[in-house]
Amino acid sequence: MTELVGTVGPGQGLGVERMTRPVLDLIRSRTGIDAISGTLNVWLGRPVDESLFPYFIDAADISPDWVGETGQSGYWWVRISIEGRFEGVAARAVEPDYPDDLVEIVCGVHLRSTLDLKDGDTITMTVL
Repeated sequence: MTELVGTVGPGQGLGVERMTRPVLDLIRSRTGIDAISGTLNVWLGRPVDESLFPYFIDAADISPDWVGETGQSGYWWVRISIEGRFEGVAARAVEPDYPDDLVEIVCGVHLRSTLDLKDGDTITMTVL
C-alpha cells in the first residue's frame, strides 16, 4: 500500500471550471465514483511518482476543443482513499508548467468543508 502525505493548498478555481459533466461522467464510468465538481489541491513537497498514476483520460474523450480551451491534453489519475474515510481520485493534468509536486483530489464530497480543511493542513491519501 502506497501512502501519499501532502499539504492542502489554495487553488485558482479552475477545478470547478474544468471538472465539468463530461469529465465527471468519465470519472464515474471508469471508477464508479460519483464525484462533485472542483478539486482539492495537495502539495506533496517532492516530485510525484508518476508510476503511481496508471490511468489516463485523453482530452479528445472530454471534448474536441478541450486542448484549445484549457491547454490540457488530459489527466493521469489513480483511485485513492482520503484519510481512510472517502474514496476519490488523485489527478495530474497534462499541461505546460504543471507543478511536479501537485496532485488534485476529486471526490464525492466537498473535502474542505467535510474534513474542515484549511490551507496548510496535512492530508493523507492511500493509493488503491
